[in-house]
Amino acid sequence: MKYSRLFFAAAISAVMAACSGHDRTIENPLVEASTNIMIDVTRVEMCDSATVLTVTFSTSYPADISLERDMSIVADGKGYALTGFAGVPENRKYRIPDSGVGTFDLVFEPIPENTDAIDLNFSYSGRKATLFGIDLTGKEGYGFPEGLPTSLRKIHRHRAVPEAVMECGETGLKIHLLHYRPEITGSLDVMVSSLFTNETYSLDIDQETATAECGFMLYGPAYIRIFSDGAYGNAWVAPGDTVDIYLDMRQSGSFSKTRVLKYFSDRMPQAERDAGIRKLSVRNIYATGRYGDYTNTVDSDSWCNPDDRYCLDLSYGDKKLYAMSADEYTDYVISKYRDMADSIARSGLSRMTREMLQTSLSQEALDAIINGNRVRSMNYLDSNGLSILDVYRKKIRLPEIDTMKAVNYSAVKNIDNINSTEMLMGMNLDDFLGSIQYSYPSVAAIAELEDGFIPDLNSINEMRYRAENAELDSADFRKLQEMDNPFFLDALKIMQEKAEDALAAKAVIQETPDVAGDALFDAIVAPHKGKVVLVDFWNTWCQPCRAAIRAMEPLKKSELADDDLVWIYIADATSPEKQYRMMIPSIQGLHYYLNTEQKHSLATRFGITQIPTYILVGRDGKYALREDFAHDHDLMVRTILQELVK
Repeated sequence: MKYSRLFFAAAISAVMAACSGHDRTIENPLVEASTNIMIDVTRVEMCDSATVLTVTFSTSYPADISLERDMSIVADGKGYALTGFAGVPENRKYRIPDSGVGTFDLVFEPIPENTDAIDLNFSYSGRKATLFGIDLTGKEGYGFPEGLPTSLRKIHRHRAVPEAVMECGETGLKIHLLHYRPEITGSLDVMVSSLFTNETYSLDIDQETATAECGFMLYGPAYIRIFSDGAYGNAWVAPGDTVDIYLDMRQSGSFSKTRVLKYFSDRMPQAERDAGIRKLSVRNIYATGRYGDYTNTVDSDSWCNPDDRYCLDLSYGDKKLYAMSADEYTDYVISKYRDMADSIARSGLSRMTREMLQTSLSQEALDAIINGNRVRSMNYLDSNGLSILDVYRKKIRLPEIDTMKAVNYSAVKNIDNINSTEMLMGMNLDDFLGSIQYSYPSVAAIAELEDGFIPDLNSINEMRYRAENAELDSADFRKLQEMDNPFFLDALKIMQEKAEDALAAKAVIQETPDVAGDALFDAIVAPHKGKVVLVDFWNTWCQPCRAAIRAMEPLKKSELADDDLVWIYIADATSPEKQYRMMIPSIQGLHYYLNTEQKHSLATRFGITQIPTYILVGRDGKYALREDFAHDHDLMVRTILQELVK
């Protein structure tokens, strides 16, 4: 055994020596796509006797990994086996050093001389990862993606930010995934934030066309965020628009390339590092539509300036905001706001991007002042590596915060353009609207605003919720007609009509068993003995709950279509009953609407502190709380399927 190991090591050394200075060497080849961004190939050597890949594994912290033998490379559809390692101990247990970046060589059978690209099938510690399209032609940059319309290559950088389109209309969105690899992902999420909308849509990707589509009603402009495994992008869309968005899926490969550069940032000049990142980065997104130029300009500028930050970044900063008095905190926020505004003005970025960054900064500053108490409490948690759940589960006591006072809140007067509809065109739209619509004190009051966008929002805030429940009356409509901006009348009228149509659909609510609280859950699931039951705790006001339900609905007609699978949805009286009745006809399953006492009983029994959360009941009647399902949709589906075959 000892001699075979020595022979193996000698053979590897001979192969490495034979390849040195030989046929072809590609330094830092581009990677088209990757299922694990911690892995990068930083060198490929090709000769008649072997193909040697230098692999860089970056974790950002020391770690141990076990390299496995079932690795291969694929060239033109043919596999080439692993023949050995170099720079790795005999037991193949590799220690990532303190720097968080480790490097070693993998030796494979030789590939054909004129191969343009290869795939690497990598295995470590029981996990598998694939790097697709490792370029062997020597390309130095990714360039425009294949399939991108020529018209979207040109950017009009020096126009002003377009005005907020204050209209109502159905918007259609078609997402084209360029350089798509089904192995990377089969779905994506679209988060839509607008004046009266905050929804997440989970979309399946059409494998043949590499596209995904959705539509939604918009009241004013929307800022959307697209997320998938391996790629993301941000865009603005207008109501009534039909938008094509092209997402460059080479981002996953680009992430692998730029990750190592970021970890080596302290060892190389900043300019050299930034130039390298730009060369090895992929621009995220290209868009058509009324806001296409806006999206494309901002995304292009962000792509070219990957590490420039023009935001307050209060929660995660190194300052101990929680230890500041209210006056100190207020002065700090306004001072930092002014510094960031000056930096934006001097940035040299395009006019459109500068205006967008300033708008986003104003949105963030407003939220930082209005919610100063919350921001400082969160800063304490972040500074100590804690989460909000730790407060409840570990009974952690937050430090006393010097409460914000009227004089502190009045600092919002120093924030630019907060009373303008242009505030709808920034990236921190959710925080801005939340500060106006849901927070105390009133922004209109403390900023002494009598007319304009914010007072209008305040005046229709309650009417908006009544419209969503079909409860507006003639007095409400008279008030809306008297407003200077006709947009609000149009928007709430449409909302009311949609609510009335939804109420016309029949909602079936199950009768809640008349039993003691500790026996309630068992009574609800008892009629389904011998079947698999998924119990979903949700509410109408819970956006993640609604997004998860939307993602699951199509599966009930496909891979989860099974008579032995029962879907039970439990909401409570915090969901407005009319809105609840409007929503449940579109959710296939059995619906229970609990009162406050019943809800409290179940929450106490199972230790439920957040929603959505789930309980999975097996055929044998045994059940378990599955909070992990809320964070892993695929895990939920796999687990249900496993229970069904038992």
